Amino acid sequence: MQSFLYIWVSSMQRALAIPYFLLILIKTSCLGQGSVEYLSGYSSTQAKVITNAEYREFITWVRDSIARRILAEEVSIRFVKAGQQIPNTELEKLNWKVPIKWNVDAQRQALDQMFISEHERFYQRKRIDAHKLYWVQSNPCESTGQREKEYIAVYPDTLCWITDTSQSNHINYVQENLVKYYFWHRYFDNYPVQGISQEQAQAFICWKRKREGNKTIKMLDGENNAATIKDHVKGSVDTGFWKISNAEYKAFCSWVRDSLARRILGDNLSEDYLIMQDKFGDEIDPPKLNWKKKIDWSDEETRRCFQQYNFQQSLKVISKYLNFEYCWLDMRSAAHPTNKEQRHKDRSVFIIKDLLAIYPDTIQWLKEYNVAGETMRFWDGKHNTNVIAGITYPQARAFYIWKLLREGQKIKRLKTNPIAYFVIPSKEQWQEMNDGADQKAVIFREPIPRKVYYYTLNP
Repeated sequence: MQSFLYIWVSSMQRALAIPYFLLILIKTSCLGQGSVEYLSGYSSTQAKVITNAEYREFITWVRDSIARRILAEEVSIRFVKAGQQIPNTELEKLNWKVPIKWNVDAQRQALDQMFISEHERFYQRKRIDAHKLYWVQSNPCESTGQREKEYIAVYPDTLCWITDTSQSNHINYVQENLVKYYFWHRYFDNYPVQGISQEQAQAFICWKRKREGNKTIKMLDGENNAATIKDHVKGSVDTGFWKISNAEYKAFCSWVRDSLARRILGDNLSEDYLIMQDKFGDEIDPPKLNWKKKIDWSDEETRRCFQQYNFQQSLKVISKYLNFEYCWLDMRSAAHPTNKEQRHKDRSVFIIKDLLAIYPDTIQWLKEYNVAGETMRFWDGKHNTNVIAGITYPQARAFYIWKLLREGQKIKRLKTNPIAYFVIPSKEQWQEMNDGADQKAVIFREPIPRKVYYYTLNP
């Protein structure tokens, strides 16, 4: 649920699940050009599985076709081919040679309707609303002989990996990582797409047949087949990062301190410490922090702003102000069958905001590291390489989430399995590690939860 591609539906149209501009957007027929066929007893060497990479290409095409239709109606007729009327719904009438410029004012304003509403955004990230991406096809009605439109939401159910939705069990971070990375990360490009229905697979085949020049494509309805695909997502978790050093945790505390400092200076001294608009030119509320603007800790006006907080460039700061505010997605609740309708109405109810005091218990820290006759403080440079003491599991988990947010781009660039790279330990695993238990490799083996779809492509 997190990395979503998402298209606009007004409240009335949302109830009907049919956006008005989609009614005239995409029309194709799976019939009359060779119907989709379901075959049994096929040889695995003759079949291709629908992969994540292929299905992402399909979703991107649907998104861009909708964007071109909106732009043709509201910005420029250039987005349909010359001599064509905008109401013409044939796919080939869209002009794919004219690029979409998402950041240009006129186009940006017209395409705003495609994005997630502000209150539903995760960390204020402006994303296309995948729940509104529909493939529209025209099929003959057996009773009337007339052609009727069918609307198929194309985005896969990425929450299909969450197999246990009970609140009594601990969170399975491997499954959460699969929700976040399996469909989008390049490591899984050639893995079978998961979370799509037979109707969505049919829509993909119709699109592919069109793209491949109306070749005969036969779709095979198959279950998981270990002989032809990976029937499990496997890996060995790198547990090395579970140990948090004093230096690492101090860096976390410093980041929280500096984020608070920038917020104070932005509100009281200069807006240069804040980012007021996003890359699309839209106002950000509340503003983001500008980390490129350096803090001059010796400046008199700056110090005056910090008086009540006892701020210094060192970590000597009133600890009660060091609170880490962060968001996380309650994937188990979102994945529960009873919440399926709510996910489509308003996903903000699954975005949980937490505020946590992150400064360690220095009394416990001193018990761990105190040496007779030596004066030590947590913020001193001594024992930087030792494992942090005096923190709770929620504080450790907040640190892991902070680290994950900072390493987001690195994870995107990984050529190895991202699931194995960054799995947050459970409370029990973390406690065992702190108690001195030997760290053993954590092996995961998550079964592919849904059926996969195969097709053959013949000239």
